Amino acid sequence: MDWAGNAHAGTVPVTRLDEFIAQYAEHPESKAAGPDGLPATSETRGLLGRLHLTDGRPSRIGKEIDRLDEDDGERLERDEPFAYDAPDDRLEWALRVLDATPRAGVAHELGISVRALQDILKGRATPRPKLRPAIVRLAIDMGLPPVVIPRALQK
Repeated sequence: MDWAGNAHAGTVPVTRLDEFIAQYAEHPESKAAGPDGLPATSETRGLLGRLHLTDGRPSRIGKEIDRLDEDDGERLERDEPFAYDAPDDRLEWALRVLDATPRAGVAHELGISVRALQDILKGRATPRPKLRPAIVRLAIDMGLPPVVIPRALQK
């Protein structure tokens, strides 16, 4: 540890509490905008606001990262990130599938009333979070041809 601040190789500098507080006071707010709307810096003074995102539509991707610098030519990963289907997309698909089947049997399988199922299918009600996976599972278990079932669900 480097108590004297000499910065010798292989040492770790020690920060005193007063130095830490002084650095913290000058630390810029990374998520804030100054009164002029620009990102805040350590020199920004006044009432801070939020920075606004100006990017496009969000997309769901996997946690894979690009490691081309570590690649030796043999890879099992895909070249592009894997895009996952949104859970709402699966639920919408399942509701369309179940809408074409007799409602009494579907309601019985899900453990809800026919009236509650009709409200869900017509969009007058949203299914409880615990019911959503059961709806998707039931639609898959209906034995539909694989062409109708989205590829992401055939696992």
